[in-house]
Amino acid sequence: MVKVIYFVPSDRTVQWAVPQKLDTQIKKVQTLFADQLEANGYDRKTFTLETDDMNMDTLVVHFVQGQYVDSHYHEDTLKKIEDEIKTRFDIETDVYIVVVDVSTERIDGNCGIGRFEGGPVLVPASGECVEDDYGIALIAHELGHAFNLVHDFRSDTYFMSYGFDRTVFSACAASLLNVNPFFNNVGNPTNTSATIEMLTPLTYPANVENWVSRFTVSDSDGIYQVQFEHTDTVHGSTLSDCKKLDNVQTATVEFILPPDMTSVNRLSIWIRVVDQNGYVTTKEFILEATEEVETTDTSEIITYLTLSYNSPDSLVPINSRNEWDSWLGHIWEKTPDGQVSKKPPYYITHPYVDVWENWFYAHAESRFVYDISKKEYTRFECLFYIAHPCSTITKTASMEFIGIADGIEIYNSSVLSGVAEKLKNRHQISFDIPAGTQMLEIHITEALNEGNCDHFVIGNPRLFSIGTETDTITETIDTDRTETYLTLNYHYPDALVPTNIRSEWHGWDAGVWEKTPNGILSKPSKGFMDPALSQQFYDTWDHFFYSHAISKIVYDLSGGNYARFETRFDMPNPCGSIASVELIVFADDVEIYNSGKLVGRDTRNIPISFEIPENTATLTISVTDAGDGNGCDHFIFGNAYLIHREMPESITDGNTDVNKDGVVNVIDLVIVAIRYGEIIVGDQYPNPDVNRDGIVDINDIILVTQDMPAVGSAPSHLGDMDWDQAYRVLPDAVVDEGIAVLDSLFGFTIPTKTLLLPNYPNPFNPETWIPYQLATPSDVYISIYAADGLLLRTLDLGHQQEGIYKHRNKAAHWDGRNQNGEPVSSGVYYYSLTADKFTATRKMFIRK
Repeated sequence: MVKVIYFVPSDRTVQWAVPQKLDTQIKKVQTLFADQLEANGYDRKTFTLETDDMNMDTLVVHFVQGQYVDSHYHEDTLKKIEDEIKTRFDIETDVYIVVVDVSTERIDGNCGIGRFEGGPVLVPASGECVEDDYGIALIAHELGHAFNLVHDFRSDTYFMSYGFDRTVFSACAASLLNVNPFFNNVGNPTNTSATIEMLTPLTYPANVENWVSRFTVSDSDGIYQVQFEHTDTVHGSTLSDCKKLDNVQTATVEFILPPDMTSVNRLSIWIRVVDQNGYVTTKEFILEATEEVETTDTSEIITYLTLSYNSPDSLVPINSRNEWDSWLGHIWEKTPDGQVSKKPPYYITHPYVDVWENWFYAHAESRFVYDISKKEYTRFECLFYIAHPCSTITKTASMEFIGIADGIEIYNSSVLSGVAEKLKNRHQISFDIPAGTQMLEIHITEALNEGNCDHFVIGNPRLFSIGTETDTITETIDTDRTETYLTLNYHYPDALVPTNIRSEWHGWDAGVWEKTPNGILSKPSKGFMDPALSQQFYDTWDHFFYSHAISKIVYDLSGGNYARFETRFDMPNPCGSIASVELIVFADDVEIYNSGKLVGRDTRNIPISFEIPENTATLTISVTDAGDGNGCDHFIFGNAYLIHREMPESITDGNTDVNKDGVVNVIDLVIVAIRYGEIIVGDQYPNPDVNRDGIVDINDIILVTQDMPAVGSAPSHLGDMDWDQAYRVLPDAVVDEGIAVLDSLFGFTIPTKTLLLPNYPNPFNPETWIPYQLATPSDVYISIYAADGLLLRTLDLGHQQEGIYKHRNKAAHWDGRNQNGEPVSSGVYYYSLTADKFTATRKMFIRK
C-alpha cells in the first residue's frame, strides 16, 4: 500500500491546502500508472492508496510535526526524516510519499528523491517542482524508484528521465510494473536472489562500436526481465536496454554498449534481473579500456579552463579548492572528455548539462586563479548561467563576473540577474587578455544580495592563444605501477578498495569522507571538521580517507606481491586535546603493527610505515578508540600506499619469455608444457621450442624454469609455484593440461608441513577454490561457517595422500551454497581445514 505523510518542521506554519492538493495529485498519479500499463498491453492495475475507512474516496494524509527547525532539513533530508518517521510508521512494508514543507522548496537541492525497493520518497510541499503537470510527473518519477525503476534517459518523454515533457513510461518500465508486488497485492512471497555472471572480458577496445557484452543469469523464482544499465557521462547512469524473458530459470543474454560510452577509459555497467514476483537482483561490473584513448586535439589553439581535467590542452586552478566555492565546497564539473563528477548535495539542474562540452558549477563568492604564463593568450570566452533555485522575488539570484589580470580588473559584467525565464537566463562573456599576463583570476561575487540563491554555471570556458599546431597527444591507461593506492571506493587497476562491508569502516553514523586519486572529493553526512584544517595537509595529499574510530578496513592483497605499507596519519582533533586512537594492523589475522596510543594534539600528519610479510592474503587496518570511548576520535589516512616487492628483471630478449610479456613465469611454463612432444617448423608466436631445435621437449621446460626467479634451479619445485597466476590468464583446461604434463614428468615435492592456503578468487561469486597442502596422509574436511559461527556446510574430501592441493583440479571447491543447497548471501565467511591433528581457519568474502 502507498501511504502519504505531510511533514512540517517545528518552526513552519502548516499549509492546510496541502492535504487537498495531495488528494488530487496523487490520485492522478494512481490513474496515470493504470493508464500506462493499459497502453502497454497489460491489465489495467495500479498501486493501492490508503483511504479513509468511512469515506473510501478520501485520501488519508498523516501529519507529522518535525522535531527540528526548517534549516535542519535542508541537507541530508531523506535520512533525517526517515529516522523520525520510522518510529511511527512501518516503512519496510508500505511505500510512503513524504511531502516536506521546507523553505528551499527542494529536497537536498533536488525536486525530489526516493529510495529503491519500497521508498520512502520525498517531494516538496510547494514551489515550481510540484506545480500542475510537472508535480504529477515528479511524484510518478519518485514513486517509480520505490517500485524499482531506474533512470532512463533514452527519451525525454519517459517519466524516469529528467525531461520537461515527461508523459509516458517506457515499455521496459511498464513491463516491470506489471509484476511489481505493489501492483498485484501478492504479499511477500519467498524470494531467492538471482546469480549473474559475465561471460565476456571486463575490458573493451577503446572507441569500439557495437561492443557486445554477454551474461549468464539464473533465478529459481523464474526470470521475467533482464535490464542493462550503464554509466552515463551526463546523468550518472541510465537504462540502456532490457529483455523480456518467459519465466526461464537460466538464460544467456547479450547487450550492446552505446558507442559514445567506449570513448572513456573506465565505466560501470549494471545487470538487473527481475523475477516473476517483481523482485530485483542487481550486480555491478567495472570495465576498463584496453587501447589508447585519444585526447582533445591541441592543434585548435584553444585551452580549456577546468577544475580537475589535467591535460596539455587544459588549465586547472592554482589556488586552494576551498576558494572555488563559498558554499560548503559543493563543486560539480563536466570535463572536456565528457566525464561528470558526482553531483553535490544541493544539486541544481541546468538546461545545458549535455549541450555544453564542459562546464563547472559552484556558488558565489568564488575565485578561480589560473597560471597562464606558459603561453601567450589573447582572449577569454565562456557562457554563464544562473541556476536560480529560489522562486520568490525576495530571494532573486544576482551575481557579478569579474576578470582580473595580474591583480588588475580587466572585465566587469555588472549585475547579472536570475529572474529571466530559465532557458533565456544565459549570458555570453568575452574579453581580451593583456599581453604578458601571468595570472588570470575569475571572481564571481554575490552582487546585490547575500542569499543562498547565487548558484552559477560557467560553460565552455576557454582561452585563445596564438600558438602553433602540435601533434595529437594520446594517453594510455597506466596499469603498471610500483605503488597501489588504498582507497574506499576508487575502483582502478592501481587501487584497492575494502572487501568488508561499509558499516565496519567507521564507528560513527556514515562519517566517511574521501579524496580519490583522481581528485574527486566526497563529504561525510555530518561531523565535517573545520574547513581551515584542510589547507594544512589535505590539499597537498593526492588522496586520503577520513573516518571515525572504532573502524575496521580490510583489503585483499592476494592479487599482488606487496612489501611495505606507507601513509600519513592525521587526527583533526575536533574536540581540543582529548581525542585518542590506537592503530593496529593485521596480516592474515596476525598483528604486524601497533602504534600505541595516539593523542590528537600530538598526532598531526605523522608518517607510518611497516613491512608486509610475503604472501600476505588479507590486510586488516583497525583503528580503536584507545579505550576511552570518546566521540572525538576522528582520523585520516593520507596518501596510503602499498609498495610492491622488487619485480624480477624484465626479459627483453631470449626465448624463455614465450608469450613476450616481459617476464618469465608459470604462464610461459604452461604454454611449453601443453605443446610437449610437438615438432615445430619455423618461428611462430608463441613459440614453445625455446632452444629452437625443432621439438618441444624436457630441455625447453628446464630452460624456462631456470629463468623463473621463483624457481631458478630444477623443476622438482614446481609444486610450490603460483599456479593462480596462470589460471588468471589462461583457460582452466589449458592450465590443468600443462600441470598434468609436468606432474607426469617430474612429480611434485612433498610438503614439509600441512597448511591451509588463501582461497581464490576472493571476493567471489558464487564459487571459490580452497587450496591446501598435506605433509602426511590424512582424512580431510573443510567446514564453512557464517560470521556468527553457525556451521553452514562441511566438505568431506575423504582420505588424501601427502602433497599440494593447490590448482583447481585438486583444491577443494565450494559453490557458495549451504548444506541444504541454498545460495548464501553476501558477506564474510570462514573456512576451516581439519586434517589429522591439524586445524586452521581463514576468512573469505562473497560479493554479489
